[in-house]
Amino acid sequence: MKKYLFSMLAVASMTIASAQVVISFESSEGYIPGDINGQNGWTVTGAGEGAFITEQHIVAENATHGEWSFNNAHEDAFPPQQSAIVGATLELATPIATTDLVFAYDITTDVDPDGESGDYSDFVFWLFNEGGAFIQAINFNYQNSIQAIGTNAEGGAAWISHGEFTRGSTYEVSLENMGTSFGLSINGESLALIPIMNEGNIATIRMTHDNYAGNAYYDNVRLNAHLSTNDVAGAVRGSVVYPNPVKDVLNVRLAEGFDAAKTSVNVLNTAGQRVAAFKNVSDINLSRLAPGVYIVEITDGVNTETKKMIKR
Repeated sequence: MKKYLFSMLAVASMTIASAQVVISFESSEGYIPGDINGQNGWTVTGAGEGAFITEQHIVAENATHGEWSFNNAHEDAFPPQQSAIVGATLELATPIATTDLVFAYDITTDVDPDGESGDYSDFVFWLFNEGGAFIQAINFNYQNSIQAIGTNAEGGAAWISHGEFTRGSTYEVSLENMGTSFGLSINGESLALIPIMNEGNIATIRMTHDNYAGNAYYDNVRLNAHLSTNDVAGAVRGSVVYPNPVKDVLNVRLAEGFDAAKTSVNVLNTAGQRVAAFKNVSDINLSRLAPGVYIVEITDGVNTETKKMIKR
């Protein structure tokens, strides 16, 4: 059985101005295809006596933004690991405050050719503070569950499941600071509120697996870099509303087939009553709405979609 041990380190919170980080592994950012180790400050897992693992590459596969992605690949030279340690780590040049944080990335998982779910890897994206304690992590685990770190009945850190995913598909994961917790969304759909496990500023990001079967491809990693319709030209899996949860201004990324010029957006309460209507799909000002759960109806007269939205 796979299990993880967490160290509950605590550090004093520091005030650091919000910065923006966008990583899409493109040549315009100084990346080249091949081993990520040493590129733009990335380091990979050590393999003993000054050696490093060798299969963590930037590749021209499953990119959702541009041409290249990062392949958190299986290391054939090593056995499965007890925890998710196989991958790449980046120390941020400037730590990023979690206050008002919006964090997002895209992930595409391989389908294990053996087809046995127990053999799949866990693919974990970690956020750490300056003291090395985890702030939060998202795990696409070996049983096809989307997990985040929470607290178990004994008061210890544990993986808590918040939904399922399909291997071979691409998912956009996002976290937004909601005060004492993060709002977790997948493909623009709100899943849960998850805890901020340790205070501090984000100083390190890490993408790892436990070296069971399969690979994952990461792209379009964003910290405090809000989405725009020009920045998210990837595989469209239905329309997306973002950010979600939303504080004031909402945007809509339309799925293929919608006529943007004819599209309108209606906001409904949980009783199905329309509380707001808009003729555009960008810069939708929801500041007057009370906090709560709403339904966003997107229609161009031919195509119609509905999305759940949380107003904070």
